[in-house]
Amino acid sequence: MRWFNHVTVAGSVAAVIDPGMVPLAMLGSTAPDWLEWIGGTAAGRKVKHRTITHVLMTWLTAAAFFGLVWDFRGWGLAFTLGAVSYTHLTLPTSDLV
Repeated sequence: MRWFNHVTVAGSVAAVIDPGMVPLAMLGSTAPDWLEWIGGTAAGRKVKHRTITHVLMTWLTAAAFFGLVWDFRGWGLAFTLGAVSYTHLTLPTSDLV
């Protein structure tokens, strides 16, 4: 799936819930990919595509944390729900479940 599709789905879902959170959800919807690049740069080695950043439970755990424990104006929850939409949409094409 292309980033355009991920951004469109996350933005559409966020717009129904809270239109002010659309940009964060759209940013979060591409986070699993760009976090691989950041992690690879920080670690000094290439991170394999569709590994830990593409695991649905990782993002659901983060969303639960932000939703139930701590969140500043809903920003963390919007970001992680964008990432949840990404991992959920790529689940049928992923080896990780």
